[in-house]
Amino acid sequence: HLSIRRQRQMCIRDREGTGRLQGMLGAFIVKFKDNIVKVGSGILDEQRRQFWDSREELFGSLCEVKYKEISKDKKTGLESLQFPIFVRLRKDKTNISYG
Repeated sequence: HLSIRRQRQMCIRDREGTGRLQGMLGAFIVKFKDNIVKVGSGILDEQRRQFWDSREELFGSLCEVKYKEISKDKKTGLESLQFPIFVRLRKDKTNISYG
């Protein structure tokens, strides 16, 4: 039984895609507690183009993410998200949630 959790994180920057995703959004960089997490899975190509073209407007937006579980970042030892997947940007919410 796979348990999927959701939470809202602050989008603090973005990363351009590489290869076939060049010139589009590759991943959102979100702040999770004291760590930063890349969220690139779950974003459709059309969304990637749209988000990249309006990326200056997205900073500070809340990014809803689903994930398998909270894990430890191997490099930093900080809490991180295992298998983060983009769900949507939330303009109707202002508070970060951790589960």
